[in-house]
Parts: sequence; C-alpha cells; structure tokens
Amino acid sequence: MEKAKSTKYWESLSRKIQSPTETKNKRPDTSDLEISFLMNFLKADDDVLDIGSGSGLIINKLIDKVGNITAVEKYEGFTRFIVENEKMLVINAEIIGFRMRKLFDAVLCFGVAQCFERDVMADIYKDMYSMIKPGGLLIVRTHCGLEVDKIVDGFSEELQTEYYAEYRQVDKEEAMLRNLGFADVERYDIFPDTLNVWPDTRHFIFVCKKA
Repeated sequence: MEKAKSTKYWESLSRKIQSPTETKNKRPDTSDLEISFLMNFLKADDDVLDIGSGSGLIINKLIDKVGNITAVEKYEGFTRFIVENEKMLVINAEIIGFRMRKLFDAVLCFGVAQCFERDVMADIYKDMYSMIKPGGLLIVRTHCGLEVDKIVDGFSEELQTEYYAEYRQVDKEEAMLRNLGFADVERYDIFPDTLNVWPDTRHFIFVCKKA
C-alpha cells in the first residue's frame, strides 16, 4: 500500500494548504509546460480521466481545451481548489482500486506514481488501462531514478517532515507500462533543471497508446 509516511504527509498538507501550488513540494509550478505538452495529444472533444488530481493545477487549465474531465483525488482539502465547471466532475476517492464502468479517450496521472510502491502502482496502472478506449492514451508523469531505484524513506530536511517516495529506475517504469499491453510507449524528457534538482533522478512523461 501507499507508505504510511507519505499518506500522513499528504493528509496533513490537505488540511492546511492555502494555495494550490503548495502541492508542488517547494518545486516550481510547471503546469503551463505540461498543458502545452498535453495539447499535442488531446483533442477538443476528448473525455479525460485524471487520477490523483491534487489541487487541480493542470486540469483547471485543461478544462476549456477538452470535452470533459473526471477528476479523482482522495483529499477534499485539495479538491476545493479545482474549478467549478459543468464539464468537470470531481470524485473524492482513494485511487488504489479505483475503477469506473466507463471508457475514456485519455487517462492522466501526473506526479502521483512515485508515492506508491512498485507492486501497488502496477495494480493502479492496470486499473487505468481498463478504463481507456481502444486507441486511447495513458499519459503519466513520474519522478524516476536514472541508473537505479532511489527510495526516500525518512525525515526530509526540505519538507521538514517524515516522507516516503519511490523513484523507480526509468527503464523499469517504462517496462512496467509496456507489460500492460500498450501498443506503443514513448518517453519524454521536457522538464527544466529547476525541477530536476537531483543528479540521480529526473521527471519523465510516458505516453502510452492502447491498441
């Protein structure tokens, strides 16, 4: 399951957050860059599922560019920052085991995958795969190790709290996505070094097309 330290951190942050950018963990807000990237793959009539929506930094800017968005986020303290829009459905739910009897043109998962251990995230990816239309996309942004897995499990001086994250080696993360049965998986490295501050890890986006 999601490590208790990670759960405690996000739950605490959701109760005291005053600005939607606080979910960035003192990193720069790259949502404009991410929106620009996403619009290379999304269409104006797409029905989009966003898993782990946080405070809506991306989907608030995306909602007028696609057909509809279903936003899934565990913590209500975060979702209060998501814009009210007739095209936006917000569901407060645990993403572990989350499934809908509906298929989407695209499923997004940005900045969440490193909060879960490998086996748990593999199951979450499977559930995401099951909710994508044939020919649809899974687009994942996650923080990966470059040469080896990097585990953060203890007190974070930067965040001043106990914290857990699993930065899985990037080739292994790509292999995990390929093993789901996607027809194609492409890896993108678009983020500046102001976000990639550690020499042994980096943020990547995977675009996975379902056959």
